[in-house]
Amino acid sequence: GGLEITPGHLIFTQGNQAVPASTIQIGDKMMMASGEIGSVVSIRIVKRTGIFAPFTSSGTIVTNGILSSSFATIQQESRYVSLGGGFEMPLTYHQLGVIFESPHRLVCHWWGLDGCARYEHYDEEGASQWVKMPMFGFQWLLKQNIAVSGILFFVAFTLLCMINVMEMFAMNPIHAICFMVAFVVVRRRTVKKVV
Repeated sequence: GGLEITPGHLIFTQGNQAVPASTIQIGDKMMMASGEIGSVVSIRIVKRTGIFAPFTSSGTIVTNGILSSSFATIQQESRYVSLGGGFEMPLTYHQLGVIFESPHRLVCHWWGLDGCARYEHYDEEGASQWVKMPMFGFQWLLKQNIAVSGILFFVAFTLLCMINVMEMFAMNPIHAICFMVAFVVVRRRTVKKVV
C-alpha cells in the first residue's frame, strides 16, 4: 500500500526520525507500524483539494502500515524548529506538535471524546482551530528577530511543557505518584544535609 501525504507533513524514517515528506527519496528506509523497516519504491505527485489532519493522542497515524506524524513542518524541508536568523533548535516539529497539542489532549480527556468532538471545528481547508491559531502565531513568531522570537518562544514553550506535565499526570496517575514519592525522598535527603 501507499501513503498520500503533503510535502510538509512528517513521516518516520529508520531510527524513528520524523522528516518532511518532501525530503523522502526512492530507496529511503521508512518505519512501519509493525516496527519493521520498509523501503520507498516509488514517489508520485498527486494534487488534491483540502487536507485531512486527524487528531490522535500519540501525534502519530498509521496508513497502510506506514507510520507517520499527524504534524507538519512550516519551514520548508526542515525537521528542526528554527527561530529568527536561522537559529536551529534541537527540537523537531513532531516534538513541538506533541507539546503544542497538550492543551487539546487535556481538554479532550476532561470532556471525553464526545464533548471534545462537539467543540472541534475545522475551516474550509480542513484545519482544526486547535491547529490553526497556534500555527498562525508561530508563523508570526518566525518573522520576528531572534531576541523577540527567542523570549516569546521560551515563555510559550515553558507554559506548554507545564501543561504537558499536567496532562501526563491526568492521563496516568502513576506518573504523579512516582513524582510525589521522588520529590519527598529528595526533599528528605536535602533537609537532612542542611541540618
